[in-house]
Amino acid sequence: MAASSYLTEKTPAETVLHRKAFSEEDTDVMFERMVESDLYFPTPEKKALVRKAYEVAKRVHHGQKRHTGDSFIYHLFDVMSIVVQDIGLGATGAAGALLHEITFHTEFKTEDIQQMFGQEMANIVDSLNRIKGTSEYFKDSEPEVYKRIILGLTNDLRIILIKLADRLANLRTLEIKPKDTQYQVAYETMQIYVSLAHRLGLNKIKTELENLSFRFLNRKAYDEISSKLLLSEAERKKFINKFTLPIIAKLSKNNIKFDLKGRPKSIYSIYQKMQKKKVSFDEVFDKFAIRIIFTPHNPDLEKEECLYIVKIISEDFYVHPERTRDWITMPKENGYEAYHLTVFDDINQVWVEIQIRSQRMDDIAEYGFAAHWKYKGITDKRKDFDDKLKALKQKLEAPESVEFDFSQDFKFLMSDEISVYSQDGTITTLPQGSTVLDFAYYVDPAKASSCIGAKVNHKMVTIASRLQNGDLVEPVTSNRTKPKPEWLSIVHTEKALGILKEQLHDYLRVEIAEGQRILHNLIRKYQITNEIEVTNQLIQQFKCLTKNDLLTNISNKKITPEALEQAVRKFSPNSFVRFWRLQFGVNNEENQRTDADVSRYLAGQNLSGNYELADCCNPLPGDDAVGLIDREKNTVFIHKAKCLYAVSKIRENPGMLVPVSWKPHDELSGTARISFNGVDQKGMAQKIVTAVTAEVEINLKTIHIESDDTSFSGWIEVYVRTKNHLDKLERKLRELDGMLNLTVQ
Repeated sequence: MAASSYLTEKTPAETVLHRKAFSEEDTDVMFERMVESDLYFPTPEKKALVRKAYEVAKRVHHGQKRHTGDSFIYHLFDVMSIVVQDIGLGATGAAGALLHEITFHTEFKTEDIQQMFGQEMANIVDSLNRIKGTSEYFKDSEPEVYKRIILGLTNDLRIILIKLADRLANLRTLEIKPKDTQYQVAYETMQIYVSLAHRLGLNKIKTELENLSFRFLNRKAYDEISSKLLLSEAERKKFINKFTLPIIAKLSKNNIKFDLKGRPKSIYSIYQKMQKKKVSFDEVFDKFAIRIIFTPHNPDLEKEECLYIVKIISEDFYVHPERTRDWITMPKENGYEAYHLTVFDDINQVWVEIQIRSQRMDDIAEYGFAAHWKYKGITDKRKDFDDKLKALKQKLEAPESVEFDFSQDFKFLMSDEISVYSQDGTITTLPQGSTVLDFAYYVDPAKASSCIGAKVNHKMVTIASRLQNGDLVEPVTSNRTKPKPEWLSIVHTEKALGILKEQLHDYLRVEIAEGQRILHNLIRKYQITNEIEVTNQLIQQFKCLTKNDLLTNISNKKITPEALEQAVRKFSPNSFVRFWRLQFGVNNEENQRTDADVSRYLAGQNLSGNYELADCCNPLPGDDAVGLIDREKNTVFIHKAKCLYAVSKIRENPGMLVPVSWKPHDELSGTARISFNGVDQKGMAQKIVTAVTAEVEINLKTIHIESDDTSFSGWIEVYVRTKNHLDKLERKLRELDGMLNLTVQ
């Protein structure tokens, strides 16, 4: 069964002024309630570790108060709650949160922590205290703040997560502080901690940090958006409940296990949309989203089930083509996976965003890297963060580190993106891992198709070279270069991949058409009639898999012009064919043979009763033709003058040749075979049939057409009466859009 709910944003900072201060006794009750829960601490050993840390922290911080009037142990418990409930850490993380202030506000030493809790806990507490104290007056240009943050981070992710929880707890009670302190802390949070939470995929933490910081940085805008959301809450809740009813019914009918939630977008994200699009609050059409969280029947088919849900929903709504985001196939750098689509509600004439993700995807979206420990196999993103952190720490610890802009380095560490520069100073933002080829396609897709590399920081590199933050990039092109299928494995961005696929498709069509033109002209040069048979022979000779492979290799000269011409020349009937070119209806005395049997066979006979039309070339009245006598059958077989079979037989035995002429016969009919190829277009087969049966009024005997999405080829057999009749059909077919080559046989 599905559960449907509507969630509203809560802002703890707004309530801190109106609640009582929490004493140590109050905190004891809340702590015991949490530690007794097997959900958070499932074993006695874990419960014992957390209780020990709590008792030590309570003892050494006894009597200390926070600026809110709360006992100090309550603040530590609050940080622990965020670490456990909102981030998902276990007993060690909880103990670290309880002890994270102990060496900063008391006489306790790191050595004391080591003796009581071991080296691992001592390292956690020591690292947290290195980051402590960055909240003095903060300036974006002040390198020491960033330097202290980066050097304080270690490869133990729990330290970063505890620090984020500590900042969130402090931000929730910032209302008590003076205005200048509120601004300083909020600004620092936006600059550092929001980016850090985003980089680690902690969406829930990031959203609350943003909203709380925005409230102190721009109180007027915050209050305006907040009040408008509150005023429209009842109406919005009613709309969501009504809108989701048919979705719930359809998903339930298809046996999907899911929860469905409707929630407003965060105040800060709405503000960003208003600023970016320069619109008012009322003009932001996606102020809320529907979230479907499903439990897959088979975890191994999780993505397939997600896409199936997308299909089910898309059947009943118009989906906005430019507002579909597939982070199932290609997750974000911070590990986020989901499928977002925006659909149009016909009844209310509004757009609605629907987010679809599994329970696993939802956990990772909310808890980020912490959830990755629960779901094994997701390590690449964490490794990328660790590698970048290690490199930056080495950079900062170097003697010449004062020369670097640490604020930019920190933003690079926290970002999923890099910024690179063109020669004219233009900045291009790309996803991490982007290559020179990605940059080329972002800047100028047309020129990117001929890119051979780039000068990166004045040094020549290949198109596959990965770019780094701050690189100066100057693509290098060559008119002799065209997109290649191998490039598909080089580009990293969806934009470049999409453009490249289109270009490869277009270039492939052009190459195939060019190869067909070259081959067709060569076949005509040597007066070969059976183009399809010759093409099939060439496919085998040059070891190609398909006809398109052959034509592409001809076009790009992998099959050299010399080799191609030599191969085609073998099929030529040469000058012997031209010597025996006969015109029906004309007696050519020069070609009369003296063989008595042949003369007797032809003389005084009604030709129409003593011949057969050859099946190999299907001659028609009006065609240049020759006769080949079969003495055993006492029959003359009529062939087209350029028929390869006839030419080869005459070479073997010139005595078989018989000069023939057609007698006028209006009702005489025969079959003709027409081979063709060209650039594939929608409905091409139907156009060919229409030209044959409707426009020229010829009876169609057989049709065979093949297509591979870029080109088509095939042949037809038709019943015709005269050569003029056939010529008319040939003209009609040649006029069809996309028809490149046509051969009548």
